[in-house]
Amino acid sequence: MAIRQGTTSLTGIYMGATEVQKVYQGTDLIYSAAAPLDPDAQAFLTATGITDATETSAINQLVLDMKGAGVWTKVQAAYPLVGGTATTQKYNLMDPQDTDAAFRLTWNGTWIHNSDGIKGDGSTTTAVTNWNPAANVTSSTGCHLVLTTNVAKTNGQYDMAGAQSGFGDWGIIVGYLGNNNGYANTGSGWLTGTLGATPNAYVGTMAMSHDGTSTLTSFWPDGTQLAQSTSHTFNLPTYDIPIGGADINGTLERWANAGYSFSSLGEYLTNSQMADYTTAIDTYNTALSR
Repeated sequence: MAIRQGTTSLTGIYMGATEVQKVYQGTDLIYSAAAPLDPDAQAFLTATGITDATETSAINQLVLDMKGAGVWTKVQAAYPLVGGTATTQKYNLMDPQDTDAAFRLTWNGTWIHNSDGIKGDGSTTTAVTNWNPAANVTSSTGCHLVLTTNVAKTNGQYDMAGAQSGFGDWGIIVGYLGNNNGYANTGSGWLTGTLGATPNAYVGTMAMSHDGTSTLTSFWPDGTQLAQSTSHTFNLPTYDIPIGGADINGTLERWANAGYSFSSLGEYLTNSQMADYTTAIDTYNTALSR
């Protein structure tokens, strides 16, 4: 039951400057003030200008779930890809300032922006994160990359990767050259695992995490481990890690025509943290019906 003024439901009731939290009719609760948003969620919503109730609730719950999973302080850039426009989808949840230093996305090419997230065209589109390993992680922090695809891509395309002479390849790739593998790398060869029976058809949350010493692990939507190497080099290239393609010695290429609904970069996440994080991401995307 709601309290209305005419046909308009009241969203806030005040006594002077104090908001009334609950109103009862006899013993029946007929009004309850909305719970305040998490301050970090509110900062992101303010920066993006998002006011939609479903998107607001999804962002707030995502922030709460990330903090509950113990990953909030380890994520340096998270892209909820919400709001349906190039403007709202460029912001970093962790630091929603409109600057490269805050890891806002820089769009290259003609992306499709809608309620499902973003979709590349396979020939010009990359989203530059303005985040590079050498400047933002060390052997003591390790690293992680996370990317959720909701539209599969074509053969020979990269999802979130790069290569630099002397540092090897870096990143995560879903399927490649008609196979059904997932790939993860931080400089010394691609760690692979089988995604399913159908080549180039996988959609879901792909992630990798390196402890900064020797162990590289890849994870998938249910948070379980797909593959692991305990003798994997941790190189720190200076190129930015883009979404929807690759930076090869400073040149953007390998563009993907995939669709994406979430991504993040930052420090090492443990197996349990990654499991809880992927659950939080799935909950977030489900709340937005994508």
